[in-house]
Amino acid sequence: MRNKIVEDLILVVENYIEKYRLLPVTRLVAGVSGGADSMALLFVLKDILSRKYPEVPLLCAHVNHGIREEAGRDEKVVEAFCAHLQVPFLPRSVCIPEVAEREGLSLETAGRIARYDFFRELAGDEGTIAVAHHMEDQAESVAMHIFRGCGLEGLCGIRPRNGNVIHPFLCLRKEQILRFCEEKGIPYCHDVTNDDPSYDRNFWRKEVFPLIRKGTDRNPVSALNGLAERVSEESAFLDEMARERLDAILSPEAGGKGADPGQDAPAAGEEAAVAGASGAPETSGASGVPVLALMELKRPLRRRVLRLLALRTWGDVVDIEESHWDAILRLVEKPEGGGHLDLPGGRSAERERGCIRFLSGARDPSGEEEKGGYVVGTGFLTPSGWDVEEVRLRDLRDGEVRELLAVADTGGESGGEAPGEVPVGAAGEATGEPSGEKVNFSQRFGRIRLHRIVKEEPLIYNDLTWFFPESLLENAVIRTRRQGDRFSRAGSSCTKQLRRYMNELGIPPRFRDRVILLAEGDRVLWIPGWAHAEGFTDAESERRFWEDGQVLRPKDRAEEPMLPPTEQAEIQVLLQAERAEDHEYREGLLCLEFLPSDIE
Repeated sequence: MRNKIVEDLILVVENYIEKYRLLPVTRLVAGVSGGADSMALLFVLKDILSRKYPEVPLLCAHVNHGIREEAGRDEKVVEAFCAHLQVPFLPRSVCIPEVAEREGLSLETAGRIARYDFFRELAGDEGTIAVAHHMEDQAESVAMHIFRGCGLEGLCGIRPRNGNVIHPFLCLRKEQILRFCEEKGIPYCHDVTNDDPSYDRNFWRKEVFPLIRKGTDRNPVSALNGLAERVSEESAFLDEMARERLDAILSPEAGGKGADPGQDAPAAGEEAAVAGASGAPETSGASGVPVLALMELKRPLRRRVLRLLALRTWGDVVDIEESHWDAILRLVEKPEGGGHLDLPGGRSAERERGCIRFLSGARDPSGEEEKGGYVVGTGFLTPSGWDVEEVRLRDLRDGEVRELLAVADTGGESGGEAPGEVPVGAAGEATGEPSGEKVNFSQRFGRIRLHRIVKEEPLIYNDLTWFFPESLLENAVIRTRRQGDRFSRAGSSCTKQLRRYMNELGIPPRFRDRVILLAEGDRVLWIPGWAHAEGFTDAESERRFWEDGQVLRPKDRAEEPMLPPTEQAEIQVLLQAERAEDHEYREGLLCLEFLPSDIE
């Protein structure tokens, strides 16, 4: 006779699976670390599939992160348990510390990306991934999302299904799982990193939640799970609206690609973009969704339609955070032009020929961003493999158009020739031989112009124009980032390391050393295309600039009506000012522009 604890827990999970229609699927890959949660999940899934869905193959995926000495032991424990259950065991070893260092990621993020990359590889296009998140994990997720500044999607926390990833244990508490393992004799390993409060989840679990219980006599796990469930119901309604809009945009009548009529509708509380019964992603509109159609939607709905499009393309949106969605929205909302965003997990978003689409895998290195210049959603870049020749603003003449030059790097110990280098003989003639003195050539990749603002001159605002006081002229330099650079955005009292700020912006790590910026010592003044610390770049920041009294202010300043965008520069807005005839108005104010290549 089956033990009552075992029977009750399996029944709870089975009912939860039926409620959200998580099974059956074509293929099920269980992510198993060796901890109590994932080992119990493997046992429960094996039991349910054997009884109800014997045709569904179950695989066990295990990733050795190379962080702890005990990782090898954990792998052996999982392997032995799989042999006992007669479940195929598929391991992979990844040195997560090396990946984190190389990609500029935290150990948590690097490990999560590596795990899901492996899980997706095993699941393929038709399979489904099962992971063992429980109610405590849900509460921690919602709390962390709140303090990262999330929207409604973040308050939903972990959903029962996120594309092709399912969470059958969200109905269970941790203590239930531990009792189940003890009663059933399920072996598991203790990961000592789960006790380290320097990790975000551990901090909330070990430090914050106990204080909330003690100070309020309330259970934060129950409260946050209830919040997630209520918000999920409302979010599901909005998701359905997004689904209808996206299907209409992709329909043949709209000139797009219609959705697959064979897909099931989502269950209540489930992702609106949920895959069908097989777990496969829905029709994605791989050729792209017209930007004009997206811009007809209200911004909250536009955001959800983009999220749904991403889910249909990738199967899940694991590790796509709020900063990434904000960058994707900026890419869509640019008035003109194309652009490309690299996203976690080898994914990307691309705007081309008036359409936005999501892609899997790395982009072709022959793309435009490798050539240097302005790349929407990334910044103004040096050409790939080249350094920038630094420019001191004090060396620029008023009104002069100056070329930005990329120079080949002759340093290093590889002995190879950098781009733009040729060997020369003693007389300075090209020899074609690998020996002899090397001469650096340079290539132009952009133009800049510095000029003083006169009192009646209309201001042209765009992402590549910066207005600043003359007091910054002496020491400001155009360069790329350096160790120790810091940035404090205008209007903010918070100073951050530049690398952290670039991470928050969603600038891909492989581009960050190539982003052109203005700096005074280690203080970054302006990141073209992104943000400024001094001066102003738009109407609102100009208003604050005058209110702060950074330069002499006009006595009677008229309102500035906004005119339509010009055709000359992308994202350009012309602000025609009716300004007071006051000789003090523009005293000491300068403008630095990054110019399109066709402007002399």
